[in-house]
Amino acid sequence: LPKLKEFQDSLISLYLHHLCMVRPLGEGGKMKIATDIAEMERVLGGLLDEHTVNEQFKVLRAFRAVLFLSVEDLSTVRNVPRPMLLNHLFSRAGDALLSPYKVAGWTLLSTSPGYTRTLTK
Repeated sequence: LPKLKEFQDSLISLYLHHLCMVRPLGEGGKMKIATDIAEMERVLGGLLDEHTVNEQFKVLRAFRAVLFLSVEDLSTVRNVPRPMLLNHLFSRAGDALLSPYKVAGWTLLSTSPGYTRTLTK
């Protein structure tokens, strides 16, 4: 069971990391992502009972609602880490405002949490 929880944490963390950087994000994209999140919740939630649901799973649930909040209402969100919300705000911006990783000259892959771990092993 501990390995399953570890896998769940890693999967959700990486998934959310990439969801925050999807650009451009229109209404159709929001609906598709919300459907994907609901499916992921269903599958992962079925693997663990409600007493073992972790923080990453709670963030996943909260992020689905974030997709449909106004920019003004994002400041009221408490269950999603601020850096994640900030990256999500960039997904709502126009093409004139580049994502931070592009400004830094990075690739999307190089921003992934496991990328540097893989390179150092």
